[in-house]
Amino acid sequence: MYIKSKYPIRWKLQYVPTYYEGLSEDQQRDQRIVLDFKDGLYEEELMLWFRQNIWKMTEGDEYSWSVCFLPCSSDEEQKKRFGKLAQYLKENTKIEVHLSTFGYVEKPDPSHCVGKSDIDLMNIALHVPDIYMKNVILIDDIITTGETFNRTAEQAMRMGANSIHGLFLAKTIHPDLPVKEKNSKREDDESIIREEAEIMKTLSNLPSEE
Repeated sequence: MYIKSKYPIRWKLQYVPTYYEGLSEDQQRDQRIVLDFKDGLYEEELMLWFRQNIWKMTEGDEYSWSVCFLPCSSDEEQKKRFGKLAQYLKENTKIEVHLSTFGYVEKPDPSHCVGKSDIDLMNIALHVPDIYMKNVILIDDIITTGETFNRTAEQAMRMGANSIHGLFLAKTIHPDLPVKEKNSKREDDESIIREEAEIMKTLSNLPSEE
């Protein structure tokens, strides 16, 4: 599976989905870092990596840039996953940092929602002042196919962003390893692929700016 993106992207780690067996020590370590990140469990060393790459991407000109985060399924998840990183960037850079640029007009019911594929994306709102006339860095934990990122970037560009750049903790890879027996409770990348297909379908039906 290849990432397709018309916008520049960077990532730090390679993430092997949890349904694979026989991972190397390095693959297990990176997988654990990603899963911990999803739970908001990360140290300053990792936040420093984001800060350093933001500096490289902005070439030191942080005033014309804005950092935003792709949305989680709820405000609570958004704060848990990205809150500490957002605060760190606010305190250690001069760039604008917005934790909740993308959000939901009506909050999805967490008891029925297991992923982005279960959320009506027509319900997603974009806070335009965060991105208008800005070079925008979109941060997320994992990039798999790039469809979610691309469609979100295109929406931001239609609403007035100057440019879009992606910064991810990890990209998904699919090594030649055995796959675990199917388990309905596992977290795996197949759900990400399905959700990105739904996102692409929904966003493609949004009216474009004339």
